Amino acid sequence: MCGEDSVAMRIALCRIADIPYIRDHKFIRSYRRLGLECVFIGNGRRVRRQPDASFCPTRYSGFAYPYFSKWVPLGILGYNAGLVGHLRQVRPAIIHTRDLECVLGCLVYKECFDRSCKIIYDIGDTFSIRYRFPRPLATMIQCLEDVLMDRCDVVLLPGEIRQVNFRVRQPRFLRIVPNCPFLADAPPASPPPGGDVLRIMASGDMTFQRGIGKLIEAARLAGDTEIVAVSGKFRPGVRELMAKSGVVRFHGQVSHREALRIAASCHAVFAFYDPSFALHRQACPNKVYDAMAAARPVIINTEVEGISRQITEQWQCGYAVAYHDTQGLADLLRRLREHPQEIARPGRNGRQLFETRFNWEQTTEIIHECVCRCLGADRVAPIRPKGEPDASANLYRVENEAIDDAVSPVEVGANAK
Repeated sequence: MCGEDSVAMRIALCRIADIPYIRDHKFIRSYRRLGLECVFIGNGRRVRRQPDASFCPTRYSGFAYPYFSKWVPLGILGYNAGLVGHLRQVRPAIIHTRDLECVLGCLVYKECFDRSCKIIYDIGDTFSIRYRFPRPLATMIQCLEDVLMDRCDVVLLPGEIRQVNFRVRQPRFLRIVPNCPFLADAPPASPPPGGDVLRIMASGDMTFQRGIGKLIEAARLAGDTEIVAVSGKFRPGVRELMAKSGVVRFHGQVSHREALRIAASCHAVFAFYDPSFALHRQACPNKVYDAMAAARPVIINTEVEGISRQITEQWQCGYAVAYHDTQGLADLLRRLREHPQEIARPGRNGRQLFETRFNWEQTTEIIHECVCRCLGADRVAPIRPKGEPDASANLYRVENEAIDDAVSPVEVGANAK
């Protein structure tokens, strides 16, 4: 047993970002339930000004470093050097680090300053396939990733498909934690909205590599289709295109719980990924699980390996269209608009999967197991911070509770980021 001393244990969640993303918020909430004191260490002094939610009292800390320097490797090394100094001030018992950009500094801190510190390596994006590196360089980076991963105490992945990236060796302790929402955050299951206009939700990073241009073109071809854009992050040229299209309604940046409510007010959720990027073919999107929680079908491209086939064949909770088949996408939108009854069945299938399998409460035991492994304990007595909804609460009752769920505005539906 961990005993009462475990309540004072400190865990630092590190990533190169000025705010925690959706997945970070979920882990912070879970760690708080286990009695851990959480510290989010990001990049930039704006991190210090993030407000705390009532049920998730978390320290926010950061240091300014121009990560996006002209030479990215120099920026990464500079950030990790600053991270080591920052960790010496925080002195965590456990470090939860996101991706390759942070893990080096965490390992240096452990080897040089605190060998008792344990590291949970949460691999959202495999760096060697995130960009189009030349093959020899990609192989070198992959070997480096495997070596660093082997020195961590726990390795987490958002989906089983990502295991193919371990070429040199396998992790000693690996667990799969999907990007699914909390049960208590989901709106009540409801039938698809009525009306003559088909509403499709697009969320997360608004980039051309996420198919937003193809969705706009398909919406124009299908007619009577509205794109509901939920995001605060637009790549150059995207917002201008969306504003001129005449088929997009902007919601801006909202909390994750509000995004789920917006998804439930739409007919389907859009999740396209450019297959020319290897990482996109292994996507494990928040959007797929958000659609399940909202009882709406997801529209994904067929090139997303593994999960697209599960969605259409095994789970039957959505539709798959080839990435470059804009006419096929338009035909699907037109069919859903003309036959709205087709939306109900995949929506129900997805919701059932969400309630029984793909919700964050189901990952509680996995996270609990990881923490106990790091602390060398058999069990940690869970606590429920003031104001946080009970994980076992009735879904239809929680909807009416006034709970401030967001520590800060977050990106909606980004791929494990």
